[in-house]
Amino acid sequence: MTEGLRELQREAMMSPGDDELWGNLGDGLRANGDQAGAIQAFLRAWRLDPQDTEWLRALTDLGAGAVVVETMRENLNESDDEALGDLADVLLMEGNTEESCDLYRRAAELDPSDTEWTNHAMECGFPVPEGYAIEGGDYGGVIGEYGAIGGGLYQEPWPGEALGAYGLPEAEDVGSLTSQLASDASLLVKLGQAQIRAGDKPAATTSLWNALLVEHTNEEALQSWMVAAGKTRREGLEQLRNVFSEDDELVGLLADHYLDLGLRDRARDLYDLAHRLDEDDPEWSAKRILLGATP
Repeated sequence: MTEGLRELQREAMMSPGDDELWGNLGDGLRANGDQAGAIQAFLRAWRLDPQDTEWLRALTDLGAGAVVVETMRENLNESDDEALGDLADVLLMEGNTEESCDLYRRAAELDPSDTEWTNHAMECGFPVPEGYAIEGGDYGGVIGEYGAIGGGLYQEPWPGEALGAYGLPEAEDVGSLTSQLASDASLLVKLGQAQIRAGDKPAATTSLWNALLVEHTNEEALQSWMVAAGKTRREGLEQLRNVFSEDDELVGLLADHYLDLGLRDRARDLYDLAHRLDEDDPEWSAKRILLGATP
């Protein structure tokens, strides 16, 4: 074991309740080729903080997703929407789309106000549950029978309401509104998700890619783009890197992905590049050293 790994191990042992330190140890062991040790460290981190998806993703990438699923099933509270949704997240990472979609539906039915579950359920093709909260809505956040697309992008007028009550924009506002949409990653993501729901994946792919051009490390935009475009995470990150070649965070994110895939040499090269782009970021320095690069 290298001195760097021994130091990570000491830090974790001295703070046994700190999931971040156990996760750091897992990163170090994985980078050093100790897959079994990395799994144990990530399992410790996950048990300390089951809500941290970073540990779930690491365990899944290391082939330990079945262990996580079994543990979650044993402790599953069928009436807890968070528990159902968390299990759905892991099953989705494992490629079990059918069961994960069913769990998202059940979680959304238990808590229609949680947009995470309702959005996932709608992406799976389930109808909008009654009582779904409209994000930023003006009517108490309940759709009822009036419907919505993609979590509140579209709202039908309530019966008897005059159109003038909505403060409709003028025709000359098209330019400024288009400009605002083009620079609002969150709204572009919602538009793309609504277009997926409408069955227009080409339009959704464009909207979600535009969201990534605005916020190129936006995880929700990337995952939704992968669904719309039928592409992998690697393909998305590589395409983004071609556009934002000087962004160390994006390069580091791609390096993390290659490390998860076990491509250590490729990951080290990218960590080297991220370090050159931002020499003051200690994350890139630490990961380079763990992978055997010269300090």
